Amino acid sequence: EQMTKGVHYSENHELEVEWAELIKSMMPMAERVEFCACGQEANMMAIRLARAFTGRKKILRFEENFHGWGDELVARGSLGVVAPEVNIIPFNDLNKVEEELAKREYAILLTEGGGAHMAGQVPIDIDFVRALRDLTRKYGTVWLIDEVVTGFRDAPGGWQSIVGIKPDLTTLGKCIGGGLSVGAVVGRADIMDVLNPELPIEQRIRHTGTWNANPLTAAAGVAACKLYLEGEPQRKARELADYLRGKGNKVLKERSISGRLYSRSIVHLYLG
Repeated sequence: EQMTKGVHYSENHELEVEWAELIKSMMPMAERVEFCACGQEANMMAIRLARAFTGRKKILRFEENFHGWGDELVARGSLGVVAPEVNIIPFNDLNKVEEELAKREYAILLTEGGGAHMAGQVPIDIDFVRALRDLTRKYGTVWLIDEVVTGFRDAPGGWQSIVGIKPDLTTLGKCIGGGLSVGAVVGRADIMDVLNPELPIEQRIRHTGTWNANPLTAAAGVAACKLYLEGEPQRKARELADYLRGKGNKVLKERSISGRLYSRSIVHLYLG
């Protein structure tokens, strides 16, 4: 139906507004929504927002956390990457986090929702991630939860709603577009206001993109988010995961195979 009306207007449109309002209704921390073309772009935009908002340049990240393939996002030692302003520290080490944040030189702390390396292969200590909220606030660092993988797949409010945390910014990916390519940065209005086009050019970030919130993806996103809001897809995913995990672990035990299936939903099912 949307294809008959147009797939690219190069302007804002009503579906974009409806889509953003649906996302805001599911995520209480989403005071503002900014659409991008993919999850990696969303993470790159979040870094720029944090730098502009704090006046700082350095980025703090965790080992094994995945945020995309940009120079500031990939693992240490990746071929051809030069990003000296990025510091990568061990996961689940709260003392190390505070040691770094206390330097008051980091614009942003990136944390992968659900656990590390695609949201759960390396499990996260929930008390650890909850403690990050107070530490980032104490030292003036923007805290980002990357829910590109987990957002709306785990629950209508994302993984953060399950564990009861409220970051400054959240990034989302193709799930919000029903599987089509899209990304979004959502979060605090005062941080997102750096994008305000009415501000002088030297005080704002200019963000444009040919396919940002294009009508075709927006139509799919509105339809998908209405389903996510009901919670039925997430419930079904959890039920399937419970079934497969139970059957799989039974077979592993019966055959004396070292290992165990673990998961939160069928989207995040791992063998370790």
